[in-house]
Amino acid sequence: MKLLKNKKFWAMTLGVTLVGAGIVAIAASCSNSTVKSKLSNQFAKSTDGKSFYAVYEIENFKDLSNDDKKSLSNIEFNAALTSAGNKTESTLEKGHLVGEKIYVKLPREPKPNEQLTIINKSGLIKTSGLLIPNNLNYQTEKVNFETTQPG
Repeated sequence: MKLLKNKKFWAMTLGVTLVGAGIVAIAASCSNSTVKSKLSNQFAKSTDGKSFYAVYEIENFKDLSNDDKKSLSNIEFNAALTSAGNKTESTLEKGHLVGEKIYVKLPREPKPNEQLTIINKSGLIKTSGLLIPNNLNYQTEKVNFETTQPG
């Protein structure tokens, strides 16, 4: 009975429980995905010039199972652009798998020295961040996804 009234006992019990739960949460959040991806510093622009996309390159696309490839075509991304004044604009959109690349729609046109952060809800693609370079580079081929998904 004395043990249950001891504050040190409860503090240690609570501390061990919280540390253990933290370790389990960290382990669970680590992705065991076989997809190797890299966020490109090159962007894409829609054919009408109104939509802008970040581009993930899937480095091991040819080695992926059919299930992984199918999963890649149904991923939702949260893309956020943070300005130098710490104003953040974000959008939640489904990515567009074309060949060995996934195009992620951005909330607006990125500007140099802004921070881009992309989080994928499924954990299949790693979370990425990028400081937009001064020499902002768009792909020469323009993309058109507006017919497949309104934006």
